[in-house]
Amino acid sequence: MNSKQLSVLLGVVVVALLGVVGYMTLKNNNAQDQKSTTPTPNQTSVKAQITSLSIEPSHKEGGWLMYSDGAKVIVKGSDLQTIEIRYLPTGSGMTQEYPQGKLLGTPTSLSSIQGTWVMPMPKNIMATNIWVQGKDANGNLIKGPDLGNVGYDESSTTTIPGTENWKMYSSSQYGFEIKYPKDFPIHTGLSGQGNKIFTLAINDVPPPGDVGGPPRYLFISAEPKRALSGCGEEGKASGKIVIDGVSVTKCILPGSYFGEGEGLVVEVERGNYTYSFYADYYDRNKAEIDKIISTFKFIK
Repeated sequence: MNSKQLSVLLGVVVVALLGVVGYMTLKNNNAQDQKSTTPTPNQTSVKAQITSLSIEPSHKEGGWLMYSDGAKVIVKGSDLQTIEIRYLPTGSGMTQEYPQGKLLGTPTSLSSIQGTWVMPMPKNIMATNIWVQGKDANGNLIKGPDLGNVGYDESSTTTIPGTENWKMYSSSQYGFEIKYPKDFPIHTGLSGQGNKIFTLAINDVPPPGDVGGPPRYLFISAEPKRALSGCGEEGKASGKIVIDGVSVTKCILPGSYFGEGEGLVVEVERGNYTYSFYADYYDRNKAEIDKIISTFKFIK
């Protein structure tokens, strides 16, 4: 091989080596670019979400979602680390008192159904709002559906002891029935603007020895739905009373119709109506008045 042939051969080798080096460099650069743009498993963005909230079984009644004992809260979603069910109780001032709502419970995940959380629905809940919220892996708050008005439907035909021989007053128009002692007189009427407030007075006669106009021994009103009044400045909360399965606050007021003793005010909502119970001389007739109120039932 002469020197000219050797030079040509060396040139070919150099060119080949340069090509290999360039190819490897380009390949490494492409691999680096691909590595920098491909997210790792920890970088993958998965959006947590809450797709549905329900109470089962339940049924619609007017503007309310009604449930009975044994119902469950069911949440469906994905990639949630924590879940809470919160609610706003009925009553005036609840939004200010509980701006974030009250905790109803924390559902647990069902291992048999992916993306499903369940919890028992507590009895006697009456709320203007029940909603679900949760957090994702980064602690971000995820808000879910709001069920709106939810109430408890106590399906019971049990007769309250001592009321077997009482009379029954029923109003399909205003959606309720109530029992009262058979020797108690009752009166009904309409009042308020446009005569939109229905009233039922039970035993509205003065007790023996009293003078003046008749006291409202027990006075029940049904009016278009409004904000509940609560106990006000003069009243004070004094325990609970169950009205057709719903536990509501008893408000005790100083003075009755004649300005003496104690009065009682209880309020409850159902459908399109607000129902109010007013009793005079409650301190004298507490047991009997409570028994009468306890026979109150909502009807469809």
